[in-house]
Amino acid sequence: MTRLRTLQGALTDGQALFVSAPISILYLTGIFIQPRERFYGLLLTRRTAVLFVPELEAAAAGGFSGQVIAVADDEDLEAALARHRPEGTLAVEKRHLTVARLDLLEAAWQAHEVADLSSRLEAMRLIKDESELSAMRRACRIIDEVVAWAFSQLQPGLSERQLAGLIDQRLERHYGAQAAFPSLVQFGADSALPHGEAGARKLASGDAVLLDIGARVEGYPSDITRTAFYGAASEQMRRIYQLVLEAHLAAAAVLRPGAVARDVDRAARDVITAAGFGDKFTHRVGHGLGLEVHEPPSMHGKDSTVLAPGMVVTIEPGIYLPGVGGVRIEDDYLVTAEGAERMTTADRQLKELEMGLA
Repeated sequence: MTRLRTLQGALTDGQALFVSAPISILYLTGIFIQPRERFYGLLLTRRTAVLFVPELEAAAAGGFSGQVIAVADDEDLEAALARHRPEGTLAVEKRHLTVARLDLLEAAWQAHEVADLSSRLEAMRLIKDESELSAMRRACRIIDEVVAWAFSQLQPGLSERQLAGLIDQRLERHYGAQAAFPSLVQFGADSALPHGEAGARKLASGDAVLLDIGARVEGYPSDITRTAFYGAASEQMRRIYQLVLEAHLAAAAVLRPGAVARDVDRAARDVITAAGFGDKFTHRVGHGLGLEVHEPPSMHGKDSTVLAPGMVVTIEPGIYLPGVGGVRIEDDYLVTAEGAERMTTADRQLKELEMGLA
């Protein structure tokens, strides 16, 4: 509850906050409820904390130190909210709250000028504490091992979907961890799709094998991408692999306190553009990592975020040749007082895997 108390301590009398995103409430309270269509939210003032939960989820909020209001499906929601109307100004998560829910709050609480608290919560979540970093380091160690294991499972006729399933099973059965997101496995020409899903395509000689996978430990994820080749890679694919690795290393060299996110993107993009593949690098160089796999900062060419110790970000440049194949190399990094710590450490050198061998 320390984070909740910190947020409350920054309020003055007459200020109220309404937190509605389940992931934000988890960050502040340690309680995670997925309300689906039902009403859920945390009302904070300097001295009070009220958690509104669907009645059928009330037991999950048992550890909350403030007041819990269980809302029944057939209850008059506006009347229930009106009984807890805060005084003064109100700020909400505008990036999450629906227009209909905002209308409801404005009516129940007679709030006429509503501010946005999204950036305040994002600023808190940008800097990871030691408990968060401990979970993320374990998630990184696990996924490093799973990458090597997954490449050892390749054999002719194996489908992308089958390998993705094997990865998920390995995470759960061997490590007691969940996949941080649907495991992306792409063979051959499919690897040219930056966010293609694992499908029915079967592994064949010469294919690029792209794995974009992560583990989740105590709510916190890792996120890694490695590209290898099943058998000998073509000269073209060998060339773009080395370019992507060079771009990755150039971006990583920029990571330090005081660096600007857009400069990290530019460092990678300049390498790829100079080699004539600028139009084949079609996404940002990386993103923040925390309770959510994609968090601020968004490491694109216009992101002015100044990096600071405690931020965790990915670096993941790629080159994608439609109809041929693609290469992406991704690692997770912690910005430190001295520079940056590489958290995922799986081998990044080009691999041409022997066919038919486990």
